[in-house]
Amino acid sequence: MRIIIAGAGKIGYQVARQALALGYEVAFIELDPLKAERLKQELDVPVIVGDGTHP
Repeated sequence: MRIIIAGAGKIGYQVARQALALGYEVAFIELDPLKAERLKQELDVPVIVGDGTHP
């Protein structure tokens, strides 16, 4: 199963960690480029830098 998480706050980060532990594929959409880079390094997941609410 693939999961896309919009926003890498405390809840999004924890959901991603749990989903990865269960074997799911996770990707993020994050507005802050610094936070996006940190996610790439810490969780080794794809991160799209952008607004998750913008169509």
